[in-house]
Amino acid sequence: MQIEKLKKTCGLILYIKSIIQLVVTIILFFGGIFLIVEGQKAKNNTNPSSGLDNQIAACSSAFASVLVTAIGIISLIVAIVLGICAIVYLIHSRKILYLNDYQKKSTITLLVFEILYIFVSTIGLIISIIHIQDTVLWLIVSLIVFIQSLVTTILLVKYVRTNQIKI
Repeated sequence: MQIEKLKKTCGLILYIKSIIQLVVTIILFFGGIFLIVEGQKAKNNTNPSSGLDNQIAACSSAFASVLVTAIGIISLIVAIVLGICAIVYLIHSRKILYLNDYQKKSTITLLVFEILYIFVSTIGLIISIIHIQDTVLWLIVSLIVFIQSLVTTILLVKYVRTNQIKI
């Protein structure tokens, strides 16, 4: 009974997390494409003309367009990595949820990913605390991811231990 409850709880939490990750992936992907396109448009619209003021404006406009393009590329890369993680979560959480026997490989895979999420969110928390005035939203997101990953890791470890005792 306890094993089934742990299995359903872990599987459901990770399944919901994978769906949220897929939604965030889609937003990041299209946002990255939008930023890349807009950055390229802004770069093409810089017209250097005579006069110092126009030269300074063209230079800062070109810098802003390169910055927007770089942020778009980073957003696209993060979307691809997060999408791969979301697909792995989706596959393995469904295996844990719907297959009756103990899925050792899926459980270990998800446990490794949760430990990675704890590590990444800890780095995000440290960076957010250092720059607290600028990154309050990032602090909240990192804290939520950290707590969720920590709870899920504890549940997965408990699930693995109860299955090892059972066998």
